[in-house]
Amino acid sequence: MRSALKSNPLQIILAYGNYMNSSKRGGVYGFRLQSLDLLNEVRSTDRKTTFLEHLVTVVTEKFPEVGGFVNEVPFLAKAATASLDAVVADVRELTRNLDIAKVEQERQLNNTVLKDFLANAEPKLDQLKETMETAENVFKTAVEYFGESAGTTSPNAFFSLFNRFIRDYKQAELNAEQRRRLERLAAEETEEAPTKLAVR
Repeated sequence: MRSALKSNPLQIILAYGNYMNSSKRGGVYGFRLQSLDLLNEVRSTDRKTTFLEHLVTVVTEKFPEVGGFVNEVPFLAKAATASLDAVVADVRELTRNLDIAKVEQERQLNNTVLKDFLANAEPKLDQLKETMETAENVFKTAVEYFGESAGTTSPNAFFSLFNRFIRDYKQAELNAEQRRRLERLAAEETEEAPTKLAVR
């Protein structure tokens, strides 16, 4: 995700923000991620184009290598629905239940079914705990990289924000393509109009 979203699309947005606000304050090094939700609301002076549609045009014309970033993060929709808190709670519950099974196994030393279960379950739970810890650390690193607080930003909010940005960007691509198509049709009609007049 870092390679896809930290590169040019966000840098282009930052550059535009610095340009538009240059008279009010000096250049900034970042912006709040919540600002991504506003890109579809900021419009040109003629109110025909959103900032996001303009961004799509700039990326398409000036930075075509960047345009594919929307396809580099296919997991965002699923990540936006995941609850890290629920996973942590589930792992704690599994740990408690496994501890209960261990106590029971100590009482029933000859119970091979329980012994086999514990031999199979303990390594899996240890691996699950390790994976959960890695996920928490990676999430914290990603959130802090983007200037947010890991303590106040939930995975759902964080990934939903990027998911909305990607969805809106794709819609802006469709809008921009439709606008270009209409402009081409209008230009073709304009070129054909003098020809028809000359025939008469």
